[in-house]
Amino acid sequence: MVDELVTLHEQKLVWKTKAGVEVKMSVNFHLLVCDSDARSPLQKIKQFIGSVAAVFAYTGTVLQKMHGFVRTYPLEGNEPELRTHKH
Repeated sequence: MVDELVTLHEQKLVWKTKAGVEVKMSVNFHLLVCDSDARSPLQKIKQFIGSVAAVFAYTGTVLQKMHGFVRTYPLEGNEPELRTHKH
């Protein structure tokens, strides 16, 4: 998918209208929903492996949970303001 999106951006879509006018259109995405396997190549980063999430470069902490383990990333800095119906 990434290669196709790059091709559409660089080579442009070209077609003719019913009136015979040639139209060239570049494809640009400002927002794209994708899974973690597609996200890394789209952001031009390596997939996170082990203790560091490449997008944020936070070192996680491994905790045992039920029958396995999870990696948590602690909040750094001030806690965000609680959301209410007034905000």
